[in-house]
Amino acid sequence: MFIARDMPPEFEDVAEYVAQSVIAIAIGTRKDGSPNILGTGFALKRTEFFATSWHVAATGETIRALSKKQLSKRNLEDKICRIALPEPDGEVYEWHEVDTDSLICSYNKDHDICVYRMIGVEVTPLKLLPGDQWLWGSEVGIIGFPMGSLLQGLVLRPYVLKTVISGGLELPLDNGTRTPRLALGTSVAGGFSGGPVFSARDGQVVGMVSSTPIEEGEWGTWPAGISLAVTPSLIRHELRAHIKRTDEMIKKSFWSESDEEKENDQENDLPSTE
Repeated sequence: MFIARDMPPEFEDVAEYVAQSVIAIAIGTRKDGSPNILGTGFALKRTEFFATSWHVAATGETIRALSKKQLSKRNLEDKICRIALPEPDGEVYEWHEVDTDSLICSYNKDHDICVYRMIGVEVTPLKLLPGDQWLWGSEVGIIGFPMGSLLQGLVLRPYVLKTVISGGLELPLDNGTRTPRLALGTSVAGGFSGGPVFSARDGQVVGMVSSTPIEEGEWGTWPAGISLAVTPSLIRHELRAHIKRTDEMIKKSFWSESDEEKENDQENDLPSTE
């Protein structure tokens, strides 16, 4: 972890710091025994709160709805939900099973954002860049867990890329509206979706990886050579709404349980009629 100093920290130090807040998300186990990685997520704002891409969460829900026969066709043995968390030394990530019923999720499909709360999972949160104050040509880093056991190797670790913010665009949606995206100067592999795009200078989150555009023409299809990222203002808006919603849910649940316990106590205190 880097510390504040007069000169900007080295990129390697910033990346190491950010990596402590990044998790891998997997649903299912492959035939070779490795977790089926779907994407990346990261902690932000408060412990227990995480963000990833909506399409990562949606793919997970699709897998969880499959039958055993359908799982086999996808070369999956099961549909266990797992997250990989960094160990205290920061050198290794370990897989942990997650009870999906304990997750509190909210999402915005148009903006490709999913925010969820995992009670009891405490990871140091990252800071979001205030507003959308990014600059063309600004150096940024990307951290993610690419899909496929070949890229993961025997020891699970995230991949780190260094690039620049190439520009911004308004991505057209099916409903006729548009949503803002940052354009990054590199394409990324599947599995990076939901990973943080962070300032190479101080580690603040300037975006979240969403997709790699594919161009189409008479000669076929090919990657556009860039990646698109959700802007921090959209992430912040969804996060604030989610925190408010989950706090209210937990508060209601607490009072409901308290009322139930009180009723049980009163029933136990009733005099016997025998």
